[in-house]
Amino acid sequence: MDPAAQENAVTALLNLSLEEANKRRIAAAGAIKPLVYALQTGTTSAKQNAACALLNISMIEENRATIGAYGANFKRSKANSASIHQSAAINSSRVVHAQEFDVSVTMLNIAIILYHIHEYAHSLSVLKKLFQNIEPIKEVLHNIAIAEYFHWNMLRNLAGIYYEQSQLDMAILHYKQAINCDSTFIEAYNNLGNALKDAGHVEEAINFYRSCLALQPNHPQALSSLGNIYKDCNMMSVAPSFYKVTLAVTTGIFAPFNNLAIIYKQQTAADGLVNRGNTFKEIGRVTEAIQDYIRAVNIRPTMPDAHANLASAYKDSLQVSSTPELKLMKCGSSGLNAC
Repeated sequence: MDPAAQENAVTALLNLSLEEANKRRIAAAGAIKPLVYALQTGTTSAKQNAACALLNISMIEENRATIGAYGANFKRSKANSASIHQSAAINSSRVVHAQEFDVSVTMLNIAIILYHIHEYAHSLSVLKKLFQNIEPIKEVLHNIAIAEYFHWNMLRNLAGIYYEQSQLDMAILHYKQAINCDSTFIEAYNNLGNALKDAGHVEEAINFYRSCLALQPNHPQALSSLGNIYKDCNMMSVAPSFYKVTLAVTTGIFAPFNNLAIIYKQQTAADGLVNRGNTFKEIGRVTEAIQDYIRAVNIRPTMPDAHANLASAYKDSLQVSSTPELKLMKCGSSGLNAC
């Protein structure tokens, strides 16, 4: 394709991709393939605009699979590999010119695309080179807001890559730095909560999920994640409320349905345990009744019958233990001198 014609076509697609409604239309029209091709073979301007357009399109979840399908050719491209090494060499210089900054922006977008096609190691290597050279890149920008946005973009993508590679400490560090750059970055709070939960810092994870919900009260992932934490902590009276709100605000998450079903099944099991405990209690097997009531309370902590019957069973147990017959049985098992 003629380079000028390719630039014009890519620029047009970039402009279209800025509109939310067009993100699906561009993918449906088959425009992802020529954008990836431009990212491989186009001029510097075409590559930068193609990367930006692909980034915009990838904001729609279902488009990422299509980008990934064409990514097999993208990631094997010699032209792309040469471009990355050339840009890395440019960025190693401490003297940054406007043209070099343009290359840095292009490389940031390429790193983001590599992330979306699950080339995490490749994306991380590009981002690390950019991150090491962030200060001189920021110096070339007179608008501090743009500089901070560039820095924030790298932080959030580094954090995402570290999380995908299970480097949780590094992911936590970079998500916190991204939040320091932008305290309204909703997804960072949710993703940081995920990383903290996976690292075993449950209380801190809850705090960041709640911070996410303070910014966006109907955030489905944060709601569902809190439900999961409370379910794992056996707080069965709390977890369902989060799952129900999750289902009320989205139709794209199916796990809450399954988890609610599990909880309701356990609650049915609690009823069965109480009934069996009642039977044990009626026939004088108080210890076994107590065990069933305790299990029922653990499953459904707010179940009144389980608590009331457990208290009654404990009372009966104390009365039985004070009877002469039981005292004689205890003496018989330990010797008469013990009495």
